[in-house]
Amino acid sequence: MIFTQMFETECKDKFGISHTMVKKALAGPLDSQEITYKGLDLLLTTKEIDTSNILIIIANREKNDLSIESAFKLRKDLMKDILIQKPLTIFQHFVEKFGLDIIIGDFSSKFILDETIDINPLQVMNIVNISNPQNHNFLQSMFIKINTAHTQVECAIAFAIDTIEYQAWITIPTN
Repeated sequence: MIFTQMFETECKDKFGISHTMVKKALAGPLDSQEITYKGLDLLLTTKEIDTSNILIIIANREKNDLSIESAFKLRKDLMKDILIQKPLTIFQHFVEKFGLDIIIGDFSSKFILDETIDINPLQVMNIVNISNPQNHNFLQSMFIKINTAHTQVECAIAFAIDTIEYQAWITIPTN
């Protein structure tokens, strides 16, 4: 198991999610989904932390290693309106609440999953932009490939979380 630099600096140092929490969640998850998009093997896992919170982990399988990309503590009240409570659906709902718009070519979304996006080959140096009108700190993760003609971006997954908004929300006590 490998913990990425993003996990270390964002999830562990800023959000207080320890390696032990992640290892326990992976050993005894509430639910897990393994999904492959554009050649990327993703694992999304949820684990109940306490009566009010769950942990969601986003990992990438590379050969025999599991690379822990990010993890977020989520209040269960976020899930009250989700009909299908699978890890991917919960994560999408979370990103819709705290995500910033990612712009690739003429495509814009807070959460990009399994998309092939046309781009202008003359803009290959500035393909991805994050719309951040409040100039907040954010955590971004994206797994993209540009085709050899520089006319399309294959995006397995992309998201950018407004960490200021997320941290303010997660610290509010639940009833």
